[in-house]
Amino acid sequence: MNKLMDWILRAFRAFDWPLLLILVIFCLLGMTVMHSAVGGTDWRFASQARNFLLAFFVMWFVALIPPSRIMKFAIPLYVVGVLMLIAVLLVGITNKGATRWLNIGVTVIQPSEMMKIIVP
Repeated sequence: MNKLMDWILRAFRAFDWPLLLILVIFCLLGMTVMHSAVGGTDWRFASQARNFLLAFFVMWFVALIPPSRIMKFAIPLYVVGVLMLIAVLLVGITNKGATRWLNIGVTVIQPSEMMKIIVP
C-alpha cells in the first residue's frame, strides 16, 4: 500500500502545475473556438475532446518515466517510427489529397507527427 501511495504522490509531483494550468486554458480555448465554429457539439467536438484527454494521460505517463529509461528506448522507438513511415507508403490512408495516415485498428495515426517527438 505504501508503494502505491508513493507512486501516486510521485505522479502528482511530476506535474509542472503552472504549465499544466496554461495547457488546460489553451485546450479549453481551443474547444470553445471549435464549438463556436461548428455551431454546437457534434462528432468532431467529441473526437477532439477525446483526443485532448488521451494526449493528457499519455503526457502524464511519459512524465513519470525517468529520462535515462526513455533514452534506452530511443533506438527501438526510432526503428518503429521508420517502419510506420514505410507502412504509410505501402498501406497509408489518403485524406484531402495527402497520404500520411495509418489505420491501426482502434484509431488512425500520423506517424510523421510521432517522429517529430522521437527524433530529438
